[in-house]
Amino acid sequence: HVHFPYEESQHWGILYQKVNEVISQKQFVNKKVIMTDPTTSPYIYLLFYTHYDPKQYQKKAVRYPTTAEGFIHVKSFDRFTFRDIIWINDVYKPNILIIARTETVPQKVKKTYKTVDIKLPSGDPWFTIVETPGKIDQTFLPY
Repeated sequence: HVHFPYEESQHWGILYQKVNEVISQKQFVNKKVIMTDPTTSPYIYLLFYTHYDPKQYQKKAVRYPTTAEGFIHVKSFDRFTFRDIIWINDVYKPNILIIARTETVPQKVKKTYKTVDIKLPSGDPWFTIVETPGKIDQTFLPY
């Protein structure tokens, strides 16, 4: 009851709740979102925490082909896309939020763009949200 929630919190949906709190802020609600690790089903947490209308989800969801294990992962719905991040390309797309595991975000990107870390109860960052500017300035590029 004491150690497990603290030491294993990365496996619980609480981090996605924190992600949703950030991306639901007024300055971010109109931005497209690219989130990594579609095989971990992050979409389900966003559906839950955003109170997304199930009827709308059924209409808008785009899915990946069925895996060999029989899973059907979600590729996108509404403003959300779930796929691997291609840093050298994705940071040049204007006006988006990129959500990735903190350990995978290149230092050049962290130094160049505005970021928000989503932290575990231990204080260690788990997710980083990267905001690309509305207009990409060619002098303001990490690569």
